[in-house]
Amino acid sequence: MASIFKPRYNKFDAEKGRTIKRRLRKWYVRYKDHDGILRTVPGYTDKEATKQLAARLERDAARRQEGIISPHESQQKRPLAEHIDDFRRYLAAKGNCPEHVARTTRHVESVCAACRFLRIADIQPSAVVEHLANLRKASAVSLVDQTADLFTVKDVSRLLNINVDSVHRLVKRGLLPCQGTRRTKRFHRTDVEAVIGARAKGIGVETSNHYLVAMKEFSRWLVRNQRIGIDPLAHLSRLNPDVDVRRQRRALPEQQFSRFVEATAQGKPFRGLMGADRLVLYVLAAQTGFRANELASLEPASFTFDAKLSTVKVNAAYSKHRREDVQPLRSDVAEVMRQYVAGKPIHQRLWPGTWAKAAAEMVRLDLGAAGIPYRDDNGRLFDFHALRGQFISFLAAKGVHPKVAQVLARHSSITLTMDFYTHLDVLDVAGALDQLPKMPGCGAKRQEKIAG
Repeated sequence: MASIFKPRYNKFDAEKGRTIKRRLRKWYVRYKDHDGILRTVPGYTDKEATKQLAARLERDAARRQEGIISPHESQQKRPLAEHIDDFRRYLAAKGNCPEHVARTTRHVESVCAACRFLRIADIQPSAVVEHLANLRKASAVSLVDQTADLFTVKDVSRLLNINVDSVHRLVKRGLLPCQGTRRTKRFHRTDVEAVIGARAKGIGVETSNHYLVAMKEFSRWLVRNQRIGIDPLAHLSRLNPDVDVRRQRRALPEQQFSRFVEATAQGKPFRGLMGADRLVLYVLAAQTGFRANELASLEPASFTFDAKLSTVKVNAAYSKHRREDVQPLRSDVAEVMRQYVAGKPIHQRLWPGTWAKAAAEMVRLDLGAAGIPYRDDNGRLFDFHALRGQFISFLAAKGVHPKVAQVLARHSSITLTMDFYTHLDVLDVAGALDQLPKMPGCGAKRQEKIAG
């Protein structure tokens, strides 16, 4: 049976010159929980209120022991924000990179705030599906001033609801054409409408899937940590990203890619990376298929140089599938990397800084220096992630078996390797026809008869 008491403590009395025993002002409750474990919890300074607390704790323990109430009830009373904070600490403790932790928890917080989830019990799959559908939905937009044909930087900042620096970044990235320089910059109506229209399209299916994956990871974590009995989002599945591809990427022909890399060597510094640094970075990306964040994590210690086989390793915390990845290097690439890392501190990042957050802008500037368009006539672009497709396309063009390409690309399925990251033009595949056996009736004599 639960009991209440006031703990005693010792205090030295200077007047009496000895230690005396005193009681705390607050009452405490001692009871046995549903597992028979003796628990002590603080009560109140009010004795009757503490008696009521003791009775409730004893009653809940008995009801829980008999299976009448859920063991998750105490967790469900906590604010959802506290669970998200615990989830953030869990992701960090697993060794995930800070970017992944921040991005995942940001997605969870965004969805929960938009759906007005305050407690675990509030999480409803229908609300999540409806919110993501609204994010994908396009919204009608129009310019406030229907008469003006040219707009200033401040006008565009107001219309797009972004700051002035962001407007300048759009111009720098080639996303918003302008005339004039500095204070005389002016933007034409059609160009501003195009940017507003692009921003009003809503998020793509792939981005929507990122939000859903984060929410499902959070709900599974709640179940595994016994904070909820049943996963409310277990039956939700990702949408097919093929129905709404926002970015069509391409691979560069071999000679054009060489021109791009050579032009990079003379390029201006970008966020602390000199042109020579970016040259090595691009070569390694196109020879390993590593992503920007994976390359940004590399150190001299990541490389192993051997006469028979040289390799580069990405730690599990920075790998997309959270496993340590070891990729072989060609002998010539290994020699380039051996010279590049020579003399550098073994545990210092080779390409430090924030370049990975603006990798597409960096590639765009180097493409411009090489005279290569960022977006071709078919609307396909070449950004930093396209270097991964460049790697896989090189493998395919050289006749590497698809299964080997899948392993080198570190993909879970061969479909992903072949359909999404292999960019072969007609000229690339035309040579494969020469490997087919000669067909009867196609000889020189037959051709003469046909011509006659």
